[in-house]
Amino acid sequence: MTCFYNYTQKVNAETLNGKNYKYTNDGTEKDDGLEVWQKRALLFVNPFSGVKKSENHFEKCRKSLEANGFVLDVTITTTHKNHLSETLKNMPGDELKRFHIVLIIGGDGTVHEAINGFALRPDYKELELKFGSIIGGGGTAACG
Repeated sequence: MTCFYNYTQKVNAETLNGKNYKYTNDGTEKDDGLEVWQKRALLFVNPFSGVKKSENHFEKCRKSLEANGFVLDVTITTTHKNHLSETLKNMPGDELKRFHIVLIIGGDGTVHEAINGFALRPDYKELELKFGSIIGGGGTAACG
């Protein structure tokens, strides 16, 4: 399995001239405890998708994601159908704003469930949340 994610570029200390920047691009101060190059990801893992290897696929990608600045400290393992959509639909907007991206580890159905749940939120446009997926299911409709 090849795992890559080229959306972001890790900025090293030389690029930052050794300074500890605590400001975002728009000049507002960062107060999330992360370095400028780090991005917090909200992870949803569906252990039941496809051939039940989602967690195994994700573990193969974890180091690559972390090396590219993703902070993977919040993981929600789904326990039932619509768990992911219910969670994204009902999670407070302020909580979702803490995350740069929602990573979905599962199959096509898991990805669809996430997008549908998020789209049911009245504030989905203003949140401007990004989604990414690590396919671990049995189908490949999201890849084709």
